[in-house]
Amino acid sequence: MIVKSITIFPVKSLDGMNVDRATLTTGGGFENDREFALFDERGKTINGKRFPRIQQIRTAYDLANREITLSPEGQTVRFHLDRDRSQMEEWFGDFLGVQVQIKQNAEGGFPDDSERPGPTLASHESYEEVVSWFPHIDPATIINRFRMNIELQGGGKPFWEDQLFKKDMSGCRFSIGEVILRGIKPCARCPVPTRDPLTGEGYSGFQKEFMHFRKSTLPEFVSLEQFPHFYMFGVNTNTEENLKGKEIRVGDALTLL
Repeated sequence: MIVKSITIFPVKSLDGMNVDRATLTTGGGFENDREFALFDERGKTINGKRFPRIQQIRTAYDLANREITLSPEGQTVRFHLDRDRSQMEEWFGDFLGVQVQIKQNAEGGFPDDSERPGPTLASHESYEEVVSWFPHIDPATIINRFRMNIELQGGGKPFWEDQLFKKDMSGCRFSIGEVILRGIKPCARCPVPTRDPLTGEGYSGFQKEFMHFRKSTLPEFVSLEQFPHFYMFGVNTNTEENLKGKEIRVGDALTLL
């Protein structure tokens, strides 16, 4: 298996950006990945689960100049991620209809799974399998629905990556390039994949159909105990040690250790 693509999401719940390489932080995730997150007046995360309208915002990043461009509903605005924080909060508040606070965590980010904050991954072959389950969904949106960091390719069969975790949750060690990771568990999904990543509109029956097909296509080497339910896709990981500064690059090979 090799790394086909790498995606980071500088602002949690907004569009991602593809990069040729990604650097690990002390928190175990990728630099600039979920570095910023939006919170409401009660301190709860603003995300696609609670605010589907946020998925209507198209986002472009110029991280070298610390700029973000937001393009919802035909308008375009640009902000500096550091200097224009209060203006960004006001803009998001007006768009979403709630009071918004933007927080930053440059080293740890705001991962979906704080106990397993390493890069998330899935294989190209698995995405293709999921595409076959939903012929009425644009195939180009499937990858965006799951918001994974690393897309692998070369395993030959769907869900090859399911061997990267163990029944007892002790983790399976593997390397990608110079980085040693430990696969911990299959990634439990939320309502976000059930919705169009460009509009926020839901697909009726997506979760039920997904669970049916996921169960029926589990690889033979997988134990059912590893799946408390079947609305799971991809792998959550941890890093074994502080790997700050080490990189994973497109084209790096994955090796089981």
